[in-house]
Amino acid sequence: MDHPNRAPVGVFVGLAIFDSIYLLTEPIGPNQKQRALRYLTASGGPATNAAVTFSALGGIAKLVSAVGHGTLADAVTAELTELDV
Repeated sequence: MDHPNRAPVGVFVGLAIFDSIYLLTEPIGPNQKQRALRYLTASGGPATNAAVTFSALGGIAKLVSAVGHGTLADAVTAELTELDV
């Protein structure tokens, strides 16, 4: 039965990971080092990204994923909670 006043629910199954993103001035070659201009972290993974997008578009996103324990897992869980996933 269709309920026009209810947001759609999406269930996403797959990876939930912790991404480390570095902004560089140029690509790094083999055996080279470079100081990053900026460092960002974010939750990632195909299922996670889809769930976050679905939620941002007004849907109710449910993510089924193994996250684990520890500081990085806590960061992923906290960010996804903040993003209503």
